[in-house]
Amino acid sequence: MTPATVVIIVGITLLLVTPAIAMHNRSRLAEPGGLSKLNAVILTFEETIVFTGLVLGFLATFVEVVARYIFNESLGTGGEFTNIVIIWAVLVGAAAGTREGVHIGVSVLVKRLPPWLAKDVVVLGLVVSAFFTAFIAYYGVQLVLFSFESQQVTGEMYFPRWPLYLSVPVGMALMTVHLLQNAYDLIRTPADVVRDTLEAESHS
Repeated sequence: MTPATVVIIVGITLLLVTPAIAMHNRSRLAEPGGLSKLNAVILTFEETIVFTGLVLGFLATFVEVVARYIFNESLGTGGEFTNIVIIWAVLVGAAAGTREGVHIGVSVLVKRLPPWLAKDVVVLGLVVSAFFTAFIAYYGVQLVLFSFESQQVTGEMYFPRWPLYLSVPVGMALMTVHLLQNAYDLIRTPADVVRDTLEAESHS
């Protein structure tokens, strides 16, 4: 599988997937309390990357298995291609998970605090996490630039490595945005509501 083939496959898949997801998210703009235009764009990007990565990863693995065990041949690059698209799907999917608040958290201590203090602790945790992900995003950019300038390539497809490394700053930057959005939303939420929400989530 040559680099040109990879670009064509990914490009065609994105062209097929993006309009459908964008249309779905556009319909949510009109809903009361629905998405803003910026959030709709970010959401469309995240869902497109995750869906495309998972679909292409599954198809590449399926084709490789069929070629190897039925035709006794191997593409030789299926594993590497799968790794690349799955890494993109995982890192961007982690950002989407941050937006939805589905990551695992320990709230035993927070629930024992007074409402006002519990809210401050949660907001502080989100802000600190945002600084951490922004830090990783910054050094991810340095890694991408280094890989691009040194013309690093992958071991099987001889595809440039920098598009793979680009998943790190993109995923971490999106996660930073969502963490700050969540912190902003919590700041505007009454402290009692924040603690009640934490208690409800712990029992669900």
